[in-house]
Amino acid sequence: MRAEDLHLRLGRSEVLRGASLALRRGEVMALIGPNGAGKSTLLACLSGALSPDRGRVRIDGQAPAALGPAGLARRRAVLEQSPASAAPFRLAELVALAIPPEIPPAEAGALTARALAAVGLGAFAGRRIDRLSGGERHRGHMARALAQHLAGRALGAGGWLLLDEPTASLDLRHQAAVLQAARAAAAEGAGVLAVLHDLSLAAAMADRLALMAEGRILAEGPPAAVLTPERLAAVYGLPVAVAEGPGGHPAITPIYRASQGDSTCSSP
Repeated sequence: MRAEDLHLRLGRSEVLRGASLALRRGEVMALIGPNGAGKSTLLACLSGALSPDRGRVRIDGQAPAALGPAGLARRRAVLEQSPASAAPFRLAELVALAIPPEIPPAEAGALTARALAAVGLGAFAGRRIDRLSGGERHRGHMARALAQHLAGRALGAGGWLLLDEPTASLDLRHQAAVLQAARAAAAEGAGVLAVLHDLSLAAAMADRLALMAEGRILAEGPPAAVLTPERLAAVYGLPVAVAEGPGGHPAITPIYRASQGDSTCSSP
């Protein structure tokens, strides 16, 4: 999956300014950067939900528009930043909506159960989604994306999983469950792109990071190469400490020092 020199203006704002990115099957890439950097917009262009003004996107060598809705649905699955459902489906029904009718009912049921189990919601299959907590609903939508991906694989096409803030509103245990599910998909050959705000979490779970700001990719590579104190301080506008965390992954800590009577951050 590839984005090449994407430019996109939404209203008066130039949201993408020459963004380029390449995602490979079998890897997890985390897309990081401050609010307003263009991360969700870039992911939407990669998914085919948005079309850039300039530049091009290729999924398995083809333009999203050339694949059509059914072809896109088989090749890539998407977890939106703020997923919603207008009807009070039961959780298993919501997840099963992502499975195309070509999949036999028994196999669709097995894929639904597998996806729910992957995010720790197997016991909630019969519960209505309007009676779940916000975190449970978010994991339910993650299960929906996983089921779509699994169904695409069963049809010989699925290969890409695009996740916009998959750990939002989740506690530590369920963050781990969702990211383990993403890593498991990559281990089975999927290319996974996840928008994440927790830099330490991104460093621990991703093979590569892409740091984005002002509509451009500023750095891309292994976490230790991307997450330098100087680069992060310039992008986020505050001093940052980078230490070696568990497993040798970078651990990121903002440096706060409030002056007397002032709650703002300042450089040490």
